[in-house]
Amino acid sequence: MTQASGKPPIHDQLPDELHGERVCLRPYSVGDGAVVYEAIAESRDHLRPWMEWTDSRSTVQACETYVRQALERWITQEDVTLGMWDCSTSRYVGGIWLIPGWASAR
Repeated sequence: MTQASGKPPIHDQLPDELHGERVCLRPYSVGDGAVVYEAIAESRDHLRPWMEWTDSRSTVQACETYVRQALERWITQEDVTLGMWDCSTSRYVGGIWLIPGWASAR
């Protein structure tokens, strides 16, 4: 099965949320920028050596822009970018970005 663009759909079979024993994954939502900002600010010095984007997400608005772009990519099936939340506390703990194999051929 392919989309009109010729790309295979990447999340037709994925549920809106994935719940593990400790971590829940879901696409970002409008308004998630504040919790993303808090998590980055809390760990900025630790993240900086490995995550080149760390300083570009230095405000709540920059993080909100990021989550809205991630949501748009989810909706258009460009990639799978999900936020991770602690299931027991609903606290944001990070994110994951999966790029489908066909995307590397661009």
